[in-house]
Amino acid sequence: MSVREIAPSTERADRVLRQIAEQADVARSEFGPDLAGFALVAWDMRGAVRTTIDCREGAVALSLVPTFAHDALNRHVAVVIQQTAESEGLDDV
Repeated sequence: MSVREIAPSTERADRVLRQIAEQADVARSEFGPDLAGFALVAWDMRGAVRTTIDCREGAVALSLVPTFAHDALNRHVAVVIQQTAESEGLDDV
């Protein structure tokens, strides 16, 4: 068993908030006036969670947001894993 230190850090929190703002700008650039909603899940060092959703517009209804976000995140993780495997040459083994 390993013990993981829970160390609050203003620098980490500031970095995360900058990344959220940057990704919001990317979404605005990519979708332009078609941007219709979002779901945000944030957590602290202990795993406490905060969620927010805005789906008043567009094709994704509130009841569909969890599954929609789940599928989108699974695709994102699969791409990241594939890119990591390619960059580390894991496919050559």
